[in-house]
Amino acid sequence: MYVYTYVFDRSMTVAEYFKATGRTLRRPDWPCVDVGAHSSKVVYIPLEQCTLLGGQRRHQLDRAQTADMLKAAKQEPAVKRQACIDQAGRVASALQDARTDQAWGIRATNGMMQIPARVLPPPILQYGQGKAVAVGNTGAWNLVMHIHRLIVFGCMCARCVCRGWGRGRGRGRGLGRGLGWGCRDTPFAEPGKILSWGVAVLISQLGEFGGAGNIIAFVDKLADVMRERGMTLPRDRPPVEYIQSSETWTNREGASRGIEATMRAAFERGKAQYGPQPQLLLVIMAEKVVVARQAKIGPRGAGHQYLNNVVMKINLKVNGVNVTLAGELKYLPVLGGSGAGPFMILGTDVSHPTGLGPRLEATAPSIAAVVGSTDKTLGRWATRVMVQAARQEVISGLDVAVAEIIQEFMDLNRGHKPQRLLMYRDGVSEGQFDQILSEEFLAIRKACLRVERGYQPLITFVVVQKNHNTRLFPADRNGPGADLNKANYAHSRRGNVAPGVVVDEGIVAPAGYDFYLNSHAGLQGTNKPAHYHVLVDEIGFGADGIQLLTYWMCYLFQRATSCPPG
Repeated sequence: MYVYTYVFDRSMTVAEYFKATGRTLRRPDWPCVDVGAHSSKVVYIPLEQCTLLGGQRRHQLDRAQTADMLKAAKQEPAVKRQACIDQAGRVASALQDARTDQAWGIRATNGMMQIPARVLPPPILQYGQGKAVAVGNTGAWNLVMHIHRLIVFGCMCARCVCRGWGRGRGRGRGLGRGLGWGCRDTPFAEPGKILSWGVAVLISQLGEFGGAGNIIAFVDKLADVMRERGMTLPRDRPPVEYIQSSETWTNREGASRGIEATMRAAFERGKAQYGPQPQLLLVIMAEKVVVARQAKIGPRGAGHQYLNNVVMKINLKVNGVNVTLAGELKYLPVLGGSGAGPFMILGTDVSHPTGLGPRLEATAPSIAAVVGSTDKTLGRWATRVMVQAARQEVISGLDVAVAEIIQEFMDLNRGHKPQRLLMYRDGVSEGQFDQILSEEFLAIRKACLRVERGYQPLITFVVVQKNHNTRLFPADRNGPGADLNKANYAHSRRGNVAPGVVVDEGIVAPAGYDFYLNSHAGLQGTNKPAHYHVLVDEIGFGADGIQLLTYWMCYLFQRATSCPPG
């Protein structure tokens, strides 16, 4: 109900007000429109008293426009490349007609620019029980069945003896004791321990998914996969609480006790069954969520690959680490060489509200996030989230957040402070570089002094840009530029440049220290490489060091067995 306050010396509803002013509403049940100029001033007008003016700008695409946008966004590399050439041809023709070459010396061609590139070597990933995976340059690997070139360090698993590659035999001897193909029981690098957990089922019509039996089967299979990955959990099945009783599963009008009450009941039952408070509350969502719509819970059940994807997320939530770099960082002497001290990787970004309309977007707060690694596995991170002024890009209170993260690092590492800090800052335009350095770089310095007087670690500050229009395409072996190095021809199966391709000349800034890195394979469409700008390098990585570390860190995306774009 919408209410006008202190109208005619008393409060009244909107319908009462319009009736009192001689405009009785025919549809008082319709919603009102807020026409206030600012978020602090709310003015409600009944919908039937409003007239929609034509010619107004729409702030959201309709379905047809959205479909066209998605179609254009996922153009295959060959199509995208030809579209770029066609557009360049139109520009060249227009400049020629305008005779700009005579007046200004400006000429354009429709040919693609040929630039040299390099392909960085991929890392070897370390899992549990001494097992490691050489993932190649595909940017993705399969933990379940088809682990290519699985290098087994001292593994006694019988499954790793196949295709003639036994323990201590074959070409794998230089890297380990054998070379396996598809070890199903590969454990996580550091499996988590679950002492207590519970399940809350928020599906009200379980009959559509085969009833409670399928829920129990799903939970049992999930627990089996957790054990396959080396996780420790109680032997007995966790308590399962339903949002609706079994008598009303098939009755769409059946009473529900609510989401919060169901989750609280699962929590309390888990505590009663196991003793400690539950570390994990597994929530199975309602009908319209992707899990249910894809029939992961149903007669066919969830596949092993899907369950592994879920378990990877669960292991992180219980302080586990899914994967690390083999040999840690000994191949990166700047960070992990002999005698190297503790280090920390920092990451920051600011999210601005979108899709709220111009008035709300101008006033709604922005959200800043800061993360920092807490150990050398780069698999555990401390986080801080802060609310700040609307549309503000520079992070307020960064010194406090970084100081708290460094203190958390010290608490987890026997009081040792990180001696080198590597900061990755996302979402900053080139016009803001000076401001970011003068404020955020100094904020990190202030954070260190907050921790301890005289504490001045070496800092490297890198800005990551993904909102740009640069695209990289593999060179044609038979076309112009065929004499360039073979890295220029490296490509994925979809025709994109291969993961690990780095470009640091030709299209980069003449003064400065920046590079383009394509770290992912891309599921569809044309890849967009991330653009990295090294603003400060006190640690002294050099071009090769920072590029290799940045690429290898993409393989430590713990939630999936694939590299993110950057």
